[in-house]
Amino acid sequence: MALNGKIGNKLGAKTKLNLLNEEEIRRILDGCKGDQKPVIHTLAFTGMRVSELIHMRKDWVDWEAGLIRIPESQPCDSHFECRREVKRRGRIIKRGGVWRVKVPEAARGVPVLPELRPVLEDFFSRHESIGEVVKGREEVWGMVKAVTAKSGIQKRIFPHVFRGSLASLLAGKDFDALSIQGFMGWKSVKTADEYVRISPERLKRIVEKKW
Repeated sequence: MALNGKIGNKLGAKTKLNLLNEEEIRRILDGCKGDQKPVIHTLAFTGMRVSELIHMRKDWVDWEAGLIRIPESQPCDSHFECRREVKRRGRIIKRGGVWRVKVPEAARGVPVLPELRPVLEDFFSRHESIGEVVKGREEVWGMVKAVTAKSGIQKRIFPHVFRGSLASLLAGKDFDALSIQGFMGWKSVKTADEYVRISPERLKRIVEKKW
């Protein structure tokens, strides 16, 4: 458990060191072609974890409500981590053939932002799931690497950077920590609070108002 925690902390630190601003995100999105477009746009405008993205289906999107409803679980035999059964102390804690979100709080409704809606409408008019164009985590990482390499941005950009960048942008637009936690599906509001504290745009606006 301690080892997993250290890995998670290192990934979180690398994410915060490579956060993207709005101009950089726009430059990356402008370079997307074909199947890259729905994948990268969804990462950028929903903050989804890769595990959520590769399981996203057409029926997750409630167009009338303007929400992507990420379920707590759904059947899945496409990925090894979903197929395998997990036991702890002889007791089954996860049955095979099922995908589950990382934490219960990750089952949430994500607003469909205006920049994302036309991209998803076009994609889901032709496909039933994101899994039709990316079969697993490695393909998502490879797609992100290919797109960002063309952008000329000198940062280490991987899928989770988009998640952290969206949290930072929300903080910069004065979303409070609880709202950001709900948007991202984090277990603790403390994680969201970190992004509120490090947002340079938020700090700049406070200085302009109070100085």
